[in-house]
Amino acid sequence: MSVSTLHPQYIDFTPVWQKVRDASTGQRAIKARPKNDPVDGQDVSSTSTGFVCRYLPVYSPPQPDRYKIVLELARYFSMTGHTVDKLIGAAFNTKPDLAMPSYMSYLENNIDGKGNNIDQLAKEVCRNSTIAGRHFLLVDYPQAPGESVTAEEVKTLGLQPSIKQYIAEAVPNWDDETGRLTYVVLAEAERTSTDMFEHETQVSRRIYYLQRDKDEEGEEFGDYKCKVQVVKNNAEFNENAGDEIKNAAGEVLDYIPGVFIGSEDNTASVDNPPIEGMADTNISHFQTDAAHRENLRLHGQLTLGITADLSLTEWREANPNGVAVGANTGYFLGSKGGFHTASAPESSALPAALLDLKADMVSIGASLIDRGAGAKTAKEAGIEAKEQTSIMQNVVLNASDGITWCLQVCEQFISNKRPDDISYSISTEFFDSVIDPQMVMALLAAIDRKVVTREEVRDIMSNGIDGLEDPDGATKAEE
Repeated sequence: MSVSTLHPQYIDFTPVWQKVRDASTGQRAIKARPKNDPVDGQDVSSTSTGFVCRYLPVYSPPQPDRYKIVLELARYFSMTGHTVDKLIGAAFNTKPDLAMPSYMSYLENNIDGKGNNIDQLAKEVCRNSTIAGRHFLLVDYPQAPGESVTAEEVKTLGLQPSIKQYIAEAVPNWDDETGRLTYVVLAEAERTSTDMFEHETQVSRRIYYLQRDKDEEGEEFGDYKCKVQVVKNNAEFNENAGDEIKNAAGEVLDYIPGVFIGSEDNTASVDNPPIEGMADTNISHFQTDAAHRENLRLHGQLTLGITADLSLTEWREANPNGVAVGANTGYFLGSKGGFHTASAPESSALPAALLDLKADMVSIGASLIDRGAGAKTAKEAGIEAKEQTSIMQNVVLNASDGITWCLQVCEQFISNKRPDDISYSISTEFFDSVIDPQMVMALLAAIDRKVVTREEVRDIMSNGIDGLEDPDGATKAEE
């Protein structure tokens, strides 16, 4: 049984996740991503044609020197990444509500065992759900020795559950039956170097799966038991070699303590990345900018034209070094010589196209927080939604539901109880109802241009734009 098998949806969505993550990261990632698709049996990223960027088409026939210059000149306008940052910031403008027992309070400030607090984890969940449409949370519990331990032994041994997170790319395979996760494969980087200054790693796979007992005829019976097995170096998976996952009372879990959090619902099926439309438009803007800057390089500079009553031979004798634009000395042009300059027209289709693409990105960004965007309400995931939800509201509702489920599983690891009064809720009120999504995107852009401060935007979100006054008493709306 090969643990390296990939889920069909994983194969389909991996290029999409890579594209959207590059678009969200910015220019460095966009320009550095190689194009590995073969052309006529040859790798177009090979040294024979020079480096080829995945997001900038090659010339036909290839012109490596020209391509290198154009790629260097092109600028990527990081609208996708900025929009994700602003949307996450808006979602956490109000501190999320958290309710859980006092003995679980350590999770608030160290939820993953690495020092990250619960709000930091929630932001990463929302960020990855926005970028990739998918994230995975695992409740990890250090296994206690023996069948069961007392509450005092739990405290003494430091047996505290934590919540670990995995991006979409780190979950290459899974399966579920009628909404029940039956196995999930988690890819983890494990450090292999013995030298403290080296950083060599290898990928191991942690497999959580459900298993039932079998009789002599191989028929399954009894309850499901959750087991875990770590496979290294592409070794074979042995379903009988895993360790059972138990709570503090020594009882084996009958479910996998992990949950997928998506942009549409919290099922195992892959959701579409909400920000993909903006990423595609952002990349188109980058390609158009490349064409625009090459056009400026070739045609936007001053072009000097000279006429003279001289033969070509006489001209070359009179001007052996040619004519330099902006020279400090004059040139002999003959008795009937003259010159004129020409350059590309100030307006062209390329700048207009760049402006159109920017407007499209602003519109797409606004649609993500528009309550009329037509996003699913996540009722199937058990979330009580508003009458209408925007795409981003759906993202935070799913994140709240997934984190709440994980906190309840943490409680079950500790006390074998799943109380309903444990909850984590991120606010879905990103802006005041009198402010439309287009205004929100304009305010976010205004922060970048330093027209308004973050504090002023918070006041606008809370009180409406008419409630924000400058020192002279005039409102920003009047300005």
